[in-house]
Amino acid sequence: MVPGARVFYRVRGAGPWLMLLGGGASDADGLERIASRLSADYTVITHDRRGLSRSLLDDPGQPDITIAAHSEDVHHVLTALGAAPAMIFGSSIGAVIGLDLLIRHPDDVRVLVAHEPPVGGLLTSDEEPPASFTDIYAETGDADAAMRQFAASLAPAGLRSAAQDRPITRATTRNNEFFITNDAPAVHRYELDLHALKAVSSRLVIGGGRDGREFFPYICASRLAGRLGTGLAEFPGHHGGYAIYPAEFARSLRQVLEAAVVERMAEPTGQRAEKQPG
Repeated sequence: MVPGARVFYRVRGAGPWLMLLGGGASDADGLERIASRLSADYTVITHDRRGLSRSLLDDPGQPDITIAAHSEDVHHVLTALGAAPAMIFGSSIGAVIGLDLLIRHPDDVRVLVAHEPPVGGLLTSDEEPPASFTDIYAETGDADAAMRQFAASLAPAGLRSAAQDRPITRATTRNNEFFITNDAPAVHRYELDLHALKAVSSRLVIGGGRDGREFFPYICASRLAGRLGTGLAEFPGHHGGYAIYPAEFARSLRQVLEAAVVERMAEPTGQRAEKQPG
């Protein structure tokens, strides 16, 4: 139970805590392919974001859902499991949620890998995508088609999108509709506090898909890494790489997490304390 909703989560594996926050309308089931490849080394947590699948809202007509509400849900899940501080991997909206969690609850996060967070204010007008999920949905009235079309616009020609990997069911259609009408606008409204994020950037890794360097999510990631003065870790595939190439992506993520943890442990205690938000 969290304020305003019942959040479903799943735990599998053994080892250090690792929570995965997927992109788009992905739920715990949609993350299974990569979660299963990480569960030999980590205790992996996945969940359905509020409003998706089994995470039912107390009031379906509640006011607009925010990124802060999603990050508070993650905080409640970690607290309920006694999992904090955990390693966190987030992609797309999941990366934005992870960034907000790191700012709001830095003690929940051991390391955050934020893969291609589509945060506003980092792109010039000509770098913005020509159409959004909501634009396409408004034109077509078909949430599934809107998700496929937009996802395909983020991939080089000839590479399939993550949205094409899951069969269309009544549940996925409902999730796609919820994402387009609630979560995509929440990402658009979100204003990232760069000053607060920089204060905790020692436990943050920004990632991008090496096959999508010319697309706006990678540009966002690169621009954010530049603003924070951090490096950019590259992963297999493009924006949906974790869903399309789960084995290769899991290997890369494992390497990035291990390196980040070692670097974090080597950092002087006093220096770590200075980087806590005031």
